Amino acid sequence: MSEASAAAAVVDDSSPLEPAWLLRLFGRPRQFFALDHALNQKPELFLVVWLAGMSNVLGRIDMQLAKAGSGTPTSSDIFVRLAQSWSSVWIAVVLGGVLSGGLAWLIGGWWYGLRLHLCGARPGHEHEGRRTWAYVSLATSLPAIVVLLIQTVRYDSYAEAYNTSSALDLLLLALLYWSVVVSYRAATTRFKLDTSKARFWFLVLPLAFYTVVIVMLGLLSAALGPGNASIAA
Repeated sequence: MSEASAAAAVVDDSSPLEPAWLLRLFGRPRQFFALDHALNQKPELFLVVWLAGMSNVLGRIDMQLAKAGSGTPTSSDIFVRLAQSWSSVWIAVVLGGVLSGGLAWLIGGWWYGLRLHLCGARPGHEHEGRRTWAYVSLATSLPAIVVLLIQTVRYDSYAEAYNTSSALDLLLLALLYWSVVVSYRAATTRFKLDTSKARFWFLVLPLAFYTVVIVMLGLLSAALGPGNASIAA
């Protein structure tokens, strides 16, 4: 067993995507990341990275729709048209998720590994860090895709879903903050880190970043007003 998983006292050959394990990921992340259940299993790992890419594409669509609603000069007209058709949205998310997932594996995994290094992880942790990052990302990507499925059934278009506030939005926001806790617990469970540094890089900094971004988006939305913010046809 590697140094990265030195804290894992139990070996489990079950898939980390089994429902019971997914419940632990969302509810008791230390249990999920403490068990050495082979996070490098290829079919599961590929799926997790793909879901991260799909979620990133969806976030990109949201960003462009927000820019279009604010009147900011962008090339987002294609996203506004795309948002009128569920088939177009799903094609973009599913196919674009392949490329976006690969980029996320490289960039997101690198950033996660860099923070591990800054917190005192020993050399050789890089690949294990990427795998850990991938399963941490599942805490937000899986709910995002599930919500997209629900919206597909409930609304006529993604544009309509985007402009309609619901409890699902609050759920995704709560899970975004919870994912920071999942990330911290994953890092400190699978790696030997300096506790104070880990708290800064994996808790304080991400929470501050998300809070600043959300406050800025809220202020922008309030300044625009509901009439200007709408991008629905």
